[in-house]
Amino acid sequence: MSKRIILLPVLFFCLCHLNAQKWKDMKLGMEIGILDLSESESFGLFLNVEPKLKSSKNTTIGLKAGITANSLTYEIYDSTQFFVNEESGNGIISFVPTFDFHWNKNKFRPNLGFGIGSYLLVTYLDIHEGSSIPPPRDVLEVDVNYKIGFLLRGGFELGRSRLGLEYNFVPKADIEIPNGSKIGTVDLSYLGLSIGFIIIDWKK
Repeated sequence: MSKRIILLPVLFFCLCHLNAQKWKDMKLGMEIGILDLSESESFGLFLNVEPKLKSSKNTTIGLKAGITANSLTYEIYDSTQFFVNEESGNGIISFVPTFDFHWNKNKFRPNLGFGIGSYLLVTYLDIHEGSSIPPPRDVLEVDVNYKIGFLLRGGFELGRSRLGLEYNFVPKADIEIPNGSKIGTVDLSYLGLSIGFIIIDWKK
């Protein structure tokens, strides 16, 4: 895993430490949601955990740590030579610094936010040589380099709960087998609908 990915949460919590007097404005939230299933045959889910720090009257900054299940879609250039075993499951982990704007300070609070961060696969891709019929010959474990992606989200908060819609745009990554050949692409982008809750609210 890239050192830059590991540094993201470290830098965020260092910022929080430098602003220790503002810990009363720190909240820790958790969201669970479903993914858009229009391009996938599997049921997709995602989970986010995110500490947020109030940065001004109507804005917050945060660090979203997310994980998805069955969120990837693939394109193989020649399906007679290779295919991806989707039965083994797939997913992404991400670390995304975020910025959110809240329209008011009422109990019902619409908000809009964005972020830029790192997205990478949870595990290797299982690439099979040959077509799915007849049974494949060999299995290759293929890794995909992490990508920088963009988050756009909106929703509303009601008390300690939140309903939101988020889109994570991540450039497609090449699927490269050990001999250096690029046999296809994997799409890491996803759209999700979530419900969330504040699980910790630090107060002065």
